[in-house]
Amino acid sequence: MKHYFTLLLLFMVALLNAQQIGIQEDFESLSNSQSDLPGWTQDGFSTSLSLYSCFGTSIDAQFSGSAESAAQLVSPNLIKASNGTDITVDFMSKIYFYGFFGASAPAPSGWGSFTVEYSINGTDWIEIETFDNTNYDSVDACKSHSFTIAGADVPEDSDFQIRWSVIHLDGDYSVFFDNVSVTQVGTSVPDCSATVIIPENGATDIDPASGVSVTWGNATGVFTGYKLSVGTTEGGTDLIDKLNLGRTNSYNVVADFAFETEYFITITPYNDNGDATSACASSSFTTRSAPLQGTNCSDPIIIDPAALNYTVSGTSEGYEDTYSSMPCGANYLISGNEVVYAITPTEKMSINIDLTNVTETQTVVSIMDDCPDTATTCLGTGTSGSGLEDVSIQDIVLEADTQYFVIVSTTSTTKFSTYDLAISENSCIIPSATYTVNSDCENRAFSVDVDITDLGSATSLVITDGETSQTVTALGIATFGPYASGTSIDFSVTNVDDNACEIFETVDFYCAPLNDLCADATEVAINTDDSCDLKTWGTTISSTVTDGFESVCTGTNYGDVWFKFTATSENLDFKIEDKVNYEGTSVNIGTEFYTGSCGEFTSIECNTTDYNPLSGLTVGEVYYVRVYTRSSGTSHTFNVCINTPADAPVNDECTGAIALSVSDDTCDNKISGSTIGATESDFESCSTDRRDVWYSFTPTEDAYYTITLSEYTTAYYGVLEGDCETGEFTDVLGGCNGRDDALSFSADKQYYIFVRSGLIDIGETFDLCVTPFTPVANNECTDAIALTESLDLNGDNKIIGTTENALNSTAVDCVNSTYGVVWYSFMPSQSGLYHIDLTKIDGGNAYFTVFSGSCAEGFTALDELTSCYNRGTKDVLLEAGIEYIIPVYASSASNFELMAYPDQALSISETSELALGVTVFPNPVNNNLTIVSKVAVNTITVYNTLGQKVLVTEASSSNRTEVSFSALQNGFYFVKVDSDNASQTIRVVKQ
Repeated sequence: MKHYFTLLLLFMVALLNAQQIGIQEDFESLSNSQSDLPGWTQDGFSTSLSLYSCFGTSIDAQFSGSAESAAQLVSPNLIKASNGTDITVDFMSKIYFYGFFGASAPAPSGWGSFTVEYSINGTDWIEIETFDNTNYDSVDACKSHSFTIAGADVPEDSDFQIRWSVIHLDGDYSVFFDNVSVTQVGTSVPDCSATVIIPENGATDIDPASGVSVTWGNATGVFTGYKLSVGTTEGGTDLIDKLNLGRTNSYNVVADFAFETEYFITITPYNDNGDATSACASSSFTTRSAPLQGTNCSDPIIIDPAALNYTVSGTSEGYEDTYSSMPCGANYLISGNEVVYAITPTEKMSINIDLTNVTETQTVVSIMDDCPDTATTCLGTGTSGSGLEDVSIQDIVLEADTQYFVIVSTTSTTKFSTYDLAISENSCIIPSATYTVNSDCENRAFSVDVDITDLGSATSLVITDGETSQTVTALGIATFGPYASGTSIDFSVTNVDDNACEIFETVDFYCAPLNDLCADATEVAINTDDSCDLKTWGTTISSTVTDGFESVCTGTNYGDVWFKFTATSENLDFKIEDKVNYEGTSVNIGTEFYTGSCGEFTSIECNTTDYNPLSGLTVGEVYYVRVYTRSSGTSHTFNVCINTPADAPVNDECTGAIALSVSDDTCDNKISGSTIGATESDFESCSTDRRDVWYSFTPTEDAYYTITLSEYTTAYYGVLEGDCETGEFTDVLGGCNGRDDALSFSADKQYYIFVRSGLIDIGETFDLCVTPFTPVANNECTDAIALTESLDLNGDNKIIGTTENALNSTAVDCVNSTYGVVWYSFMPSQSGLYHIDLTKIDGGNAYFTVFSGSCAEGFTALDELTSCYNRGTKDVLLEAGIEYIIPVYASSASNFELMAYPDQALSISETSELALGVTVFPNPVNNNLTIVSKVAVNTITVYNTLGQKVLVTEASSSNRTEVSFSALQNGFYFVKVDSDNASQTIRVVKQ
């Protein structure tokens, strides 16, 4: 506001001194949504910086709907400003209609209008032009308007104002105005009334590194443009002397600014008659203090290449975050302060950079060929990581007469790191070489071309593959080999004069595998037992994709090889073992099995696992196996094993089920079993087909029993009741993922338990037993324990309960069916608000809910409880004499306290008589609350629990008033009864 007052004061001074009309406003110096433009009157208008405005910031009025409305924008009154010459009025306008999703729409007829008018006395307004749908129907762009007011209509010494009036009739749209210019022919130079806005006068700590951004407001009067001066004294021009900027209101001043120095900015308006001659006030600012050396590339810490080895102990504290990007890794590595070092060697050299003793994680050192934000080449980088590790960048080659920058930075924007930096020169420069493989797969061989691209500082180099050596004295190619396909060759290139400069490279090459094609399939020997003593080596390295045959496999084949075997048994196990990645990280291999011959295959099975049990084979028939890579850029070596599975266990089928006897708590009658050699049973409840074996159990009494598998097996089980011969079963467990379940069994019924392997290979061993189980007493809803009402929160009748030995239940359908549930019942003594409190003593978390209804007919959750997972204290509205069901449940054993008690404020009977002789009933109320008073009552006001007034009723003259609660939601309300001299508030329950 202080700034706007200054503008307005300067504006008024100019009006008194300028003898010409001049209004020039582009609104750019104003903030968005500003409705207090100095000197102007705005009714419904505010500034707008949006996608739809004309240029940058415009001024606009927004309308919507079909109701008639208006807005008006009026310029300042220029007192006795006219010099009697013609006035030119220029401005831009735009009407933007809003359609779907903010898109513009054509202007509809009858949208309204806007009128441009002027006045020379502030009372009588003369129309310049009116626009409506007859002459303004485009909404695509801003329109330019220009009008001339004859000088005779605005005599010398006349006042002058201009205004825009908008009438809205229908539609959703905005009216924008911009670049207003109202000028007479100037007869004098403009006033010096442009005021600098940014930087604020007297501003300090201005950073001139990228220039000083200057913004100023418009001058008053008629002006053509502005000239900028900057100096070290008020009105001074020693840095910039009246730089002509034209008609703009901002400029970034780039000059030779010094640190900790005061500078003065002067804005001088001008027109065709010359520069403003009155004294132009200057605005000052002071630059920041000088940064530390090494803050940026213009003043780096210089490393003398002649004085290596260079060591320094440094810190990033006190430096600045000057740069935000670099070519060395991700930009976040340079998020914190940077310390900049520079080195310019006079001759080619090799250096090492070591960063040690860092105190902040992710401290980074990098070297590059230019300043971080402009560098294109990273010569090396390293980070201390999260463990404050030392960083070492070795054998960095620097060219002569080139400046390089070493940057120490951190990823943290708030933390600083101290460090020791060492830069040392190596005794020699390492050579460079490239390696090219020449394949000769007809002979299953290859050779290698070693191309010396840089001798480094050597005059001669020795190249060796560990067996043979060649000496070179010039750039060029030395050829080594031949080598057998699949061989890894370790090359070294050594400086003859200084073996400290030596480079190493390992080169290997694989021709396509010998079994890359079906016709060359590798024969696999079959083990006669379930061992894998006989294995066949294989690889997908350099394998190709075989096309032109049937495949039932899904996914993509990225290279395959072929194997074959002659079946020796109807059942065989095919395994992929000892996989080693050569390329990539994925270990995904697929296998597909075929009958027939190459080119005439029938696919019989496709698997994506390493273990593949095969059944139904024809002894003596040849089968083909395609092993393929399932991930791009991946290849492997592996072994193939085919073995003869063990004989199936005697209880492999339901008809061979082994009978189980009841055990005690120690599983004294446990049975040790195995799924090794077992086959897969077809049972729809199981999500996976695995090897399984069968057991039977016939209980002698109706009871609960627990089925227990040994602790360290991955096996699981299912439980059926039915007949093996017919295959008709009832699923008792509800699936086949059982682990230590307690189930209800009936006497003299036959139950079958199948144990299924959790492994996909040959199977596993396990122990199995059945033990009696005694569930908690209130395990069923029909056995619910009655909870007695407590007087208050002290819980004089609280119950201590447990979910230990509670069975899973689906009766509470809003909680996990694996939770153990115990049941309680509760009958409140009165109607109204009750508090149900469940507090855990120890064990897992327990939860509760409250149902109305019955065990036999079903439950209904109370409205006050929106979740089934309630614990602590919850409030519910209960009705006296009604039995409610409270289940408590937990995922593991939990011991808890449970109590229920009435809200103390609800000790209200069906009829309540108060001290002022006021009686209300019924309470709780359903529809109408009757209020009877012994004294005259004026008004009755109803409030909700948030203190909001929801209903007001004038009391009747008969001292009996009925207030309707039917439209109010269930809950608690406060009814305030007001008489002439007193009031009484009553708490009422709506239900």
